[in-house]
Amino acid sequence: SRLRVRATRRDIPRCVAFDLDGLLWRPSLAQLGVANDLALHCSWPNTGGPPFTRISDNSLRDRRGERVALFEGVHEALEELVIPGGRWYGAKLAVASCCQEPAWAKACLKAFRFNGRSLSEILPLQHFARGSKRLHLRLQHCE
Repeated sequence: SRLRVRATRRDIPRCVAFDLDGLLWRPSLAQLGVANDLALHCSWPNTGGPPFTRISDNSLRDRRGERVALFEGVHEALEELVIPGGRWYGAKLAVASCCQEPAWAKACLKAFRFNGRSLSEILPLQHFARGSKRLHLRLQHCE
């Protein structure tokens, strides 16, 4: 059994921001648009990307059938952040990503589920742009 430590209100961070590719899920969404080592434009018919379909293990398949899966610790982290009584429950939750295809990322966030809700509902503060994560967080009002 896990030892649970209760955080006091002042111990809870104001905001927890997640990057997407390589932190929440794998592979990088940019890899879904790659065929024969060439990056293809997302509107070309044989590339990956939306629509994303949820499969039984709560992973996704893109339109080419490539699997996108949450990393192993994501569910445990979300339990601590989202479920009342969790160690970090009450912190603002955000996404800050420099992904090349924000529409693909938003589609994945809508398709992935946790505790009956989409990740886009759970992570309501979302900022997709090139540049510093610190700037992302300022724009998200996390600082």
